[in-house]
Amino acid sequence: MAPAYTYRATAGVAGEITRPDDTQVESGIVDTALPPLLYGTAVKISNAGLVQAWAGTDVATAYAGIAVREAPSIAGSTAQAFGGSVPNPLNPIGVMVSGYVNVRCPVGTPIKNLPVAICVTAGGGKAVGDFGTVVDASNLLIPRLVWNVNGVDSNLVSEVRYL
Repeated sequence: MAPAYTYRATAGVAGEITRPDDTQVESGIVDTALPPLLYGTAVKISNAGLVQAWAGTDVATAYAGIAVREAPSIAGSTAQAFGGSVPNPLNPIGVMVSGYVNVRCPVGTPIKNLPVAICVTAGGGKAVGDFGTVVDASNLLIPRLVWNVNGVDSNLVSEVRYL
């Protein structure tokens, strides 16, 4: 039986591309020493060209995109659950380099067209790499990354736009 939504349907799943015709995704090889831990999180590219998880010491220029779910994927893995939230580090991963994707916002209320920040110092309900609405000493502003809708759904998911 499908759920009934009284007021607002959920936004979707973190890491889900929301507007495929307007989104560019590049495939990358995961650095198994520092893999992205969840879809819908910020990633960087190492000097060796490998996709890595965001770290607290990273600066805005290290931002390479957001780890996304792709279907179909070039990996063709049967070991990766479609609804799984953790990317398989042994498979290539999609990195959204421009466009629209769902991400989690555990703290704050997104407002359309306002900047998105990435947490660089954990605390207050946020982990390093989480997206948020406040730009301060513990959150890094990423130029050209903005919220694309107001608010979050019941899973704290909202849509961002990177141009």
